[in-house]
Amino acid sequence: MSLGDAFWCAVAVNFSASCVGLVVVFSGHWGVGFLIPLTCMAVFGVVGLAALLPRRTRRIGGGSLLGVLVSLLGLVAVLVTVLVGYFVIGGNELS
Repeated sequence: MSLGDAFWCAVAVNFSASCVGLVVVFSGHWGVGFLIPLTCMAVFGVVGLAALLPRRTRRIGGGSLLGVLVSLLGLVAVLVTVLVGYFVIGGNELS
């Protein structure tokens, strides 16, 4: 497995978990909805850190960690988009 394969695998799995988490948040379960993608990213991060140590798996670890970084940035972008859409465009208030 190359660095690119590990990167795209991490991005795809974490993006899927983020989509599932977003659906769960919209169903009213805020805590579980945020926990799903964060747990998935944490697992990929731990696997990436563990794979960085041996020389043979260093590319897999680097790709996994880069994929987690891109997935985290994507999750933040989706959350900002949803919050802006809800509060700014939708005209809703916090209170």
